[in-house]
Amino acid sequence: KLEVEQIEITYLYSKKTGEVEIVYVDTEGNELLKEEISGKVDEAYSIKAKEIEKYRLVETEGEVDGEFGLEKQIVKFVFEKIKGKITINFVDKDGNILFESVVTEGEIDEEYYYEALEKEGYEIAENAKIEVKYIDGEIIIDVVYEKIELPEPPATGDINVVLYIMLALGSAIVLSRKVQNFSKK
Repeated sequence: KLEVEQIEITYLYSKKTGEVEIVYVDTEGNELLKEEISGKVDEAYSIKAKEIEKYRLVETEGEVDGEFGLEKQIVKFVFEKIKGKITINFVDKDGNILFESVVTEGEIDEEYYYEALEKEGYEIAENAKIEVKYIDGEIIIDVVYEKIELPEPPATGDINVVLYIMLALGSAIVLSRKVQNFSKK
């Protein structure tokens, strides 16, 4: 005789795991950072972009709020390098613009050097040489020029003949010689 014994079998089921790949790239497509999160299929997820120093988030591709699925999902955050701006104005002591400003852009913390140009009839009073680093924002610098005043000759009598020699660096040297019995006619 065959005896049959009853056996109880218990099956444990668990939901499959889903994955979301999170990729951080710059505007040229270069990978900056990559990570993955996982959870049970149909479980909700929410992703917030991390901050990356010297970069600004400009675009998001994929679902940042959703549910894990059977297939791997991809979320891509696109960042651009933050650029700074430097504007150099060329003005006289009264703030009048003497010539066109120089405007440049560069990466944050990049060093910028500028040596002011000479302007005929003027000498540089402030900011002849500029050395700064780009920041997140704009730096405005005024290069201030001062007009070189030439003396008026006397109307009659003894006169000093004055010769101004402008050097390449913009400074003036005054040479004088006294001339006797000179009169204006």
